[in-house]
Amino acid sequence: MSLLLAACGSGGGGGGSTDTTAPFVKETSPDSGAVMTTRDAVTISFNEAIDTSSLVLGGDMASKSDGGSFSRSARSAPASGIRAEAASDTLTINPLIAWDPGTDRSLTVDAKDIAGNSLPTLSLNFTIVKGIIYVSTPGHGGDDANEGTKARPKATIPAGIEEATNRNYVPGAVLVSVGTYPVNSDPSVLTQVVLVEAVSLYGGYSADFSGRNPSADLTDVHDRSTATATSGNPNRAIDAEGITQATVVDGFMIQGAKGDYSTGILLRNGASPTIQNNTIDGGSGFPSYGVLSYSSSPRIENNTINGGSGNRSFGIYDDTSSPSIQNNTINGGSGATSYGIFSTSSSADIVNNTIVAGGGNYSVGIYIELSSPNIVNNTISGGNGTVSYGIFNYASSSRIANNTINGGSGYNSYGILSASTTPTSLAIQNNIIFTSGSGPVRSCIVEESAGTSDNRVSVLNNNLFDCPTAFYHDYESGKLITIRDVNNLSHANGDIHAGGNASIDPAFEDRAGGDFHVTSSTPGEVTRGGLELSSDFKDDKDGVGRTVPWSMGSYERDD
Repeated sequence: MSLLLAACGSGGGGGGSTDTTAPFVKETSPDSGAVMTTRDAVTISFNEAIDTSSLVLGGDMASKSDGGSFSRSARSAPASGIRAEAASDTLTINPLIAWDPGTDRSLTVDAKDIAGNSLPTLSLNFTIVKGIIYVSTPGHGGDDANEGTKARPKATIPAGIEEATNRNYVPGAVLVSVGTYPVNSDPSVLTQVVLVEAVSLYGGYSADFSGRNPSADLTDVHDRSTATATSGNPNRAIDAEGITQATVVDGFMIQGAKGDYSTGILLRNGASPTIQNNTIDGGSGFPSYGVLSYSSSPRIENNTINGGSGNRSFGIYDDTSSPSIQNNTINGGSGATSYGIFSTSSSADIVNNTIVAGGGNYSVGIYIELSSPNIVNNTISGGNGTVSYGIFNYASSSRIANNTINGGSGYNSYGILSASTTPTSLAIQNNIIFTSGSGPVRSCIVEESAGTSDNRVSVLNNNLFDCPTAFYHDYESGKLITIRDVNNLSHANGDIHAGGNASIDPAFEDRAGGDFHVTSSTPGEVTRGGLELSSDFKDDKDGVGRTVPWSMGSYERDD
């Protein structure tokens, strides 16, 4: 019997040797993370035969499945005399009736091989839709007269969305293959992509849709308009109104056009899609915006966003919205005035991003006005404008916690500047704040509020360094150039609460290169000097769990 088991290819060696090698998965179809329909099967190929009686399915798809069935792949036809079940190396799992549609549907597989070795738990996640429409360039067989199948794809994204809508694929998906898809938002043409509720777009597929790699198989949606436009109706590659986060845009290169105003994506009137895993450029309008959001609540996650090259350029412009802006790399662009994020009348969550102001003469990492954003775990640079700001706060009440903030290398540079003639509340906690360059004015925190304004400021457990003009400067306290004076702050007309602040070089991994991870050389005053804020968030920018005592800045380190 031992010879028969060895012949099954279990990997344990020949003769009478004992097989102790765990089986592994060679291939899954579709791949984890893929889009599939409610009727599609999941097929899993193992490197060896599986004990069919050991199979255990889990996740929210398990109860909707037929339990799975095993078969023998063509490459492992059994030799004469070996048990049929010893060649069960392929598992096919079908829906009993239909899978439940939705994102992040999960399926887990546990099993053992014939020798009793356990498979490491296989965890799969899928986006499940009622139907899929395929889009490819004309050079790869795309034609809007086609029905939109994989073999006969549509040629344009708007035609794919229309077909999915007509077939009532809600939720549905439009899969788009490699290539350039020009659109035109000129009012006389209007061929820009207009999002529809629960019809999601996924780019980055190979020409034959056999695989997906958005970084290699670029899917470029590029607005060609040069029309005169307005701030409320700019030239745009993608447009959306009144949709929810059930509509996803994933895996595209999205480029704005020219004209008076240009944006990669325009969101307005309650448009709240999920924008993820894209590269977005605002174009060269006058001004230009990577993402322009009015009165909307989108999820903007894991994108690379550039404000473009307009005279004023904005990575993200957020007006009267409440977006979730997380895990993005955001550059304000090359405008004469450039902003990584411009947020007004907003309650944005700005978390775990890398934000650079851009190259304007006046450059701001994050500008907040009449807003109450939550700014956590970001690395923020004010850029290299003549005047540069990490964060410019105007009449806003914000939480600024565990960020690493470089005021930039401007001739005048500021880590955080707060200006207001109305009462505000600003909590500045656990940040590392510094400036760069050699200009005559370099201050870590500046409060410009004048008169009797009741500005409540909390400055707790921050590391303020390389700010030769002042660690803290306001009209009443003057320029404070010792950390002791900062920790002893008091305010005659308002309420300033300060303490626990330090001033020490944090020994970044590569300050000049923008890598602000703390290192084994970082002093304990930084790695163990932060407040414990776990009631609000628990992880650092890299997703590493924070441990008491917390580190200051974006990254946790426990030495």
